[in-house]
Amino acid sequence: MNVKDIDLNIGEDFGIVYAVQDDNVDLTGFKSVFAIRKRASGPLVIKVQGVVSGKIATFNISGKDTLDIKSFGEHVYDAFAYKESEPSRYYKLGMGVVNIIQRSEERRVGKECLRR
Repeated sequence: MNVKDIDLNIGEDFGIVYAVQDDNVDLTGFKSVFAIRKRASGPLVIKVQGVVSGKIATFNISGKDTLDIKSFGEHVYDAFAYKESEPSRYYKLGMGVVNIIQRSEERRVGKECLRR
């Protein structure tokens, strides 16, 4: 399992890849989730389904999907893979602190002007 602190900038695309180092673990047939919460047991701020292939799980968040986030600052995240047919069978891929950074008004207005 990886412990990594990351920054998530509102309005920007974000991606993270986890490669399982354990030779005994193959994620084929697993589903994966990347979940961000304000506190470990709190409600979800955002949840992303990942793509699993062999020993690799990839998570991508569209900048557009982050625009509805209203909770900024430090949050916690965890990423895990699980078998839907066997709920007790899961593999923790990573966890850590994610700093959700609100984009500045100047930057937001600038991007809107560029689209026109």
